[in-house]
Amino acid sequence: MEINFRNEGLAYAATASGANLHALYVNPDMEIDRKQIRKVYMMNYSIDFLYVKNGALSLSTWIRDLLRTRCFININLKDLNPTICYYRNKIRTKIQAFRERR
Repeated sequence: MEINFRNEGLAYAATASGANLHALYVNPDMEIDRKQIRKVYMMNYSIDFLYVKNGALSLSTWIRDLLRTRCFININLKDLNPTICYYRNKIRTKIQAFRERR
């Protein structure tokens, strides 16, 4: 059986809520302290915003969900550098493509 240490999907949500599933995979006798587990909202803000853009979700609902979310698929609030680099590169590529079309 593989122990996959990529922290993604539901494993990421569980980790953000306080349950260390990766440690549990390595040590199945470990007990998770249920007092440390908290409710967590998970969001992929950039994809979810497309629902607002398409009219399937109101902007106020999206903002409310964004403000209560502490677990994001593609952003770590403790280390914003990868996200900043990603969007900086994305914007730079769009500007370059726009200039080439002119």
